[in-house]
Amino acid sequence: VLVLAVGVQAGSERRESRVVTVPAGETVEGNFYGAGDSVQVNGTVASDVVVAGGNVVVAGDGGGAGLVVGGDVRVTGTVEGNIRVVGGTVQIDGVVGRNVTVAAGKLSFGSTSTVGGHVTVAAGELNLGGGSDGSLTAAAGKVTLAGEVQGSVRLWLDRGGSLDVLDTAVTGSTFSYVGSGAANVASGAK
Repeated sequence: VLVLAVGVQAGSERRESRVVTVPAGETVEGNFYGAGDSVQVNGTVASDVVVAGGNVVVAGDGGGAGLVVGGDVRVTGTVEGNIRVVGGTVQIDGVVGRNVTVAAGKLSFGSTSTVGGHVTVAAGELNLGGGSDGSLTAAAGKVTLAGEVQGSVRLWLDRGGSLDVLDTAVTGSTFSYVGSGAANVASGAK
Protein backbone atom coordinates (compact mmCIF):
# COMPACT_ATOMS: atom_id res chain seq x y z
CA VAL A 1 0.00 0.00 0.00
CA LEU A 2 1.41 3.35 -1.03
CA VAL A 3 0.21 6.51 0.63
CA LEU A 4 0.80 9.82 -1.09
CA ALA A 5 0.70 12.51 1.59
CA VAL A 6 0.98 15.97 0.12
CA GLY A 7 -0.77 19.26 0.57
CA VAL A 8 -2.73 20.27 -2.50
CA GLN A 9 -2.62 23.91 -3.58
CA ALA A 10 -5.56 25.67 -5.17
CA GLY A 11 -6.19 24.50 -8.73
CA SER A 12 -4.28 21.27 -8.15
CA GLU A 13 -5.77 17.79 -7.98
CA ARG A 14 -5.01 14.69 -5.95
CA ARG A 15 -6.33 11.28 -6.98
CA GLU A 16 -5.79 7.99 -5.20
CA SER A 17 -7.35 4.75 -6.39
CA ARG A 18 -6.43 1.34 -7.76
CA VAL A 19 -6.45 2.91 -11.25
CA VAL A 20 -5.76 6.65 -11.56
CA THR A 21 -6.20 8.42 -14.89
CA VAL A 22 -6.00 11.89 -16.34
CA PRO A 23 -7.77 11.13 -19.64
CA ALA A 24 -6.71 12.58 -22.98
CA GLY A 25 -8.46 15.90 -23.48
CA GLU A 26 -8.62 16.70 -19.75
CA THR A 27 -6.57 19.57 -18.33
CA VAL A 28 -5.50 19.86 -14.70
CA GLU A 29 -4.92 23.58 -14.09
CA GLY A 30 -2.37 23.20 -11.27
CA ASN A 31 -0.22 20.35 -10.00
CA PHE A 32 -1.39 16.74 -10.30
CA TYR A 33 -0.75 14.24 -7.51
CA GLY A 34 -1.70 10.62 -8.19
CA ALA A 35 -1.12 7.25 -6.55
CA GLY A 36 -2.42 3.81 -7.44
CA ASP A 37 -1.58 0.39 -8.81
CA SER A 38 -1.80 1.95 -12.26
CA VAL A 39 -1.38 5.66 -13.00
CA GLN A 40 -1.90 7.09 -16.50
CA VAL A 41 -1.49 10.76 -17.31
CA ASN A 42 -2.77 11.08 -20.88
CA GLY A 43 -4.14 14.63 -20.60
CA THR A 44 -2.48 17.95 -19.85
CA VAL A 45 -1.17 19.09 -16.47
CA ALA A 46 -0.45 22.82 -16.37
CA SER A 47 2.17 22.51 -13.64
CA ASP A 48 3.98 19.63 -11.87
CA VAL A 49 3.17 15.91 -12.17
CA VAL A 50 3.82 13.91 -8.96
CA VAL A 51 2.80 10.27 -9.29
CA ALA A 52 3.51 6.86 -7.78
CA GLY A 53 2.29 3.42 -8.80
CA GLY A 54 3.11 -0.08 -9.91
CA ASN A 55 2.67 0.89 -13.57
CA VAL A 56 3.00 4.57 -14.47
CA VAL A 57 2.52 6.13 -17.93
CA VAL A 58 3.05 9.83 -18.56
CA ALA A 59 1.78 10.23 -22.12
CA GLY A 60 0.28 13.71 -21.87
CA ASP A 61 1.89 17.10 -21.46
CA GLY A 62 3.27 18.50 -18.21
CA GLY A 63 3.95 22.22 -17.97
CA GLY A 64 6.20 21.91 -14.93
CA ALA A 65 8.43 19.25 -13.43
CA GLY A 66 7.82 15.53 -12.97
CA LEU A 67 8.42 13.31 -9.95
CA VAL A 68 7.63 9.68 -10.71
CA VAL A 69 8.01 6.52 -8.61
CA GLY A 70 6.96 3.18 -10.07
CA GLY A 71 7.74 -0.41 -10.87
CA ASP A 72 7.31 0.08 -14.62
CA VAL A 73 7.49 3.69 -15.83
CA ARG A 74 6.94 5.00 -19.37
CA VAL A 75 7.29 8.65 -20.34
CA THR A 76 6.03 9.21 -23.87
CA GLY A 77 4.65 12.73 -23.50
CA THR A 78 6.28 16.10 -22.87
CA VAL A 79 7.56 17.35 -19.51
CA GLU A 80 8.65 20.98 -19.83
CA GLY A 81 10.76 21.05 -16.64
CA ASN A 82 13.01 18.54 -14.88
CA ILE A 83 11.93 14.95 -14.34
CA ARG A 84 13.08 12.71 -11.51
CA VAL A 85 12.24 9.01 -11.64
CA VAL A 86 12.80 6.04 -9.35
CA GLY A 87 11.69 2.78 -10.91
CA GLY A 88 12.37 -0.82 -11.74
CA THR A 89 12.10 -0.46 -15.51
CA VAL A 90 12.00 3.06 -16.96
CA GLN A 91 11.41 3.89 -20.64
CA ILE A 92 11.64 7.50 -21.86
CA ASP A 93 10.40 8.10 -25.39
CA GLY A 94 9.11 11.63 -24.93
CA VAL A 95 10.50 15.14 -24.59
CA VAL A 96 11.97 16.52 -21.36
CA GLY A 97 12.65 20.26 -21.48
CA ARG A 98 15.31 20.32 -18.79
CA ASN A 99 17.22 17.69 -16.77
CA VAL A 100 16.55 13.98 -16.23
CA THR A 101 17.60 12.23 -13.00
CA VAL A 102 16.86 8.50 -12.71
CA ALA A 103 17.60 5.59 -10.36
CA ALA A 104 16.42 2.36 -11.98
CA GLY A 105 17.12 -1.28 -12.57
CA LYS A 106 16.89 -0.65 -16.31
CA LEU A 107 16.64 2.74 -18.04
CA SER A 108 16.09 3.12 -21.78
CA PHE A 109 15.86 6.29 -23.84
CA GLY A 110 14.14 5.54 -27.15
CA SER A 111 15.39 6.96 -30.42
CA THR A 112 12.63 9.61 -30.37
CA SER A 113 13.46 10.90 -26.88
CA THR A 114 14.99 14.34 -26.39
CA VAL A 115 16.35 15.95 -23.25
CA GLY A 116 16.96 19.70 -23.16
CA GLY A 117 19.42 19.48 -20.25
CA HIS A 118 21.62 17.00 -18.42
CA VAL A 119 21.05 13.29 -17.75
CA THR A 120 22.15 11.82 -14.41
CA VAL A 121 21.66 8.09 -13.88
CA ALA A 122 22.24 5.25 -11.44
CA ALA A 123 21.08 2.02 -13.09
CA GLY A 124 21.85 -1.63 -13.57
CA GLU A 125 21.44 -1.11 -17.30
CA LEU A 126 21.37 2.12 -19.36
CA ASN A 127 20.42 2.30 -23.04
CA LEU A 128 20.62 5.77 -24.55
CA GLY A 129 19.09 5.92 -28.00
CA GLY A 130 17.78 9.50 -28.04
CA GLY A 131 19.45 12.85 -27.66
CA SER A 132 20.55 15.14 -24.85
CA ASP A 133 21.56 18.79 -25.19
CA GLY A 134 23.52 18.54 -21.93
CA SER A 135 25.92 16.08 -20.36
CA LEU A 136 25.50 12.42 -19.38
CA THR A 137 26.74 11.26 -15.97
CA ALA A 138 26.01 7.64 -15.09
CA ALA A 139 26.94 4.81 -12.76
CA ALA A 140 25.74 1.53 -14.26
CA GLY A 141 26.44 -2.12 -14.82
CA LYS A 142 25.85 -2.10 -18.56
CA VAL A 143 25.77 0.95 -20.84
CA THR A 144 24.79 1.10 -24.51
CA LEU A 145 25.13 4.46 -26.27
CA ALA A 146 23.36 4.82 -29.61
CA GLY A 147 22.13 8.42 -29.45
CA GLU A 148 23.62 11.89 -29.26
CA VAL A 149 24.97 13.67 -26.17
CA GLN A 150 25.95 17.29 -26.83
CA GLY A 151 27.90 17.72 -23.58
CA SER A 152 30.44 15.61 -21.77
CA VAL A 153 29.95 11.90 -21.05
CA ARG A 154 31.19 10.54 -17.70
CA LEU A 155 30.54 6.87 -16.92
CA TRP A 156 31.39 4.64 -13.98
CA LEU A 157 30.83 0.95 -14.68
CA ASP A 158 30.29 -1.74 -12.09
CA ARG A 159 32.93 -4.43 -11.73
CA GLY A 160 32.36 -6.67 -14.72
CA GLY A 161 30.23 -3.96 -16.36
CA SER A 162 30.23 -3.30 -20.09
CA LEU A 163 30.19 -0.28 -22.39
CA ASP A 164 29.01 -0.46 -25.99
CA VAL A 165 29.18 2.67 -28.16
CA LEU A 166 27.24 2.00 -31.36
CA ASP A 167 27.98 3.51 -34.75
CA THR A 168 24.98 5.87 -34.40
CA ALA A 169 26.40 7.44 -31.21
CA VAL A 170 27.59 11.04 -31.23
CA THR A 171 29.21 12.58 -28.15
CA GLY A 172 30.19 16.15 -27.41
CA SER A 173 33.15 17.71 -25.67
CA THR A 174 34.71 14.98 -23.51
CA PHE A 175 34.15 11.27 -23.00
CA SER A 176 35.47 9.32 -20.02
CA TYR A 177 34.65 6.06 -18.34
CA VAL A 178 35.97 4.03 -15.46
CA GLY A 179 35.55 0.29 -15.74
CA SER A 180 37.49 -2.93 -15.53
CA GLY A 181 36.99 -3.89 -19.18
CA ALA A 182 37.61 -2.32 -22.54
CA ALA A 183 34.83 -0.37 -24.20
CA ASN A 184 33.34 -1.75 -27.42
CA VAL A 185 33.33 1.26 -29.77
CA ALA A 186 31.91 0.91 -33.26
CA SER A 187 33.99 2.40 -36.04
CA GLY A 188 31.22 4.85 -37.04
CA ALA A 189 30.78 6.34 -33.54
CA LYS A 190 31.65 10.02 -33.24
